[in-house]
Amino acid sequence: MFEHLLQPGQVKKMTVKNRMKLSSTTTNFANHDGTVNQKEIDFIAERAKGGAGMVTVGGAYPHPNGKGYIGQLGASEDKFIPGLSRLAKVIKEHGAKSVCQIMHTARYAHPKEYGLGDMPVGPSAIKAAVRKFGDCRAMSKEEIKEMIKLYGQAARRMKEAGFDVVEMRA
Repeated sequence: MFEHLLQPGQVKKMTVKNRMKLSSTTTNFANHDGTVNQKEIDFIAERAKGGAGMVTVGGAYPHPNGKGYIGQLGASEDKFIPGLSRLAKVIKEHGAKSVCQIMHTARYAHPKEYGLGDMPVGPSAIKAAVRKFGDCRAMSKEEIKEMIKLYGQAARRMKEAGFDVVEMRA
């Protein structure tokens, strides 16, 4: 039934050893400042050992006001590149293609809880349904344009860190 699952696959010019992909997983293991730690590396290494053709590290915020949980990975500054590079490397050591997801959690963020002071921003002011504190301010057109730039800068950091693929989640 899944005769092609374990066969190599092609994504543009990139050959993937099989057609299995480990999706982004919220580990909450990163340091509180968004930097990578050994627990995160060990978790990803174990997943990469499992044999998937692509392994996704997930949910790195492009701006601190989009940080949705205390142990979320950061991608908002160049200081995050060395740790992200360690994650990309450990995935590749196990023969998989490395993917990093960029994610601004918008209305699901809680910057006040993390000492950032601002109200979460998102595409609209609709309150988060699954969080009791889900107040959110609608972004202006200028802020949306700026967020697009921040996603681009985070993607550049992923590339510099050695990831094969960047997955953008808005």
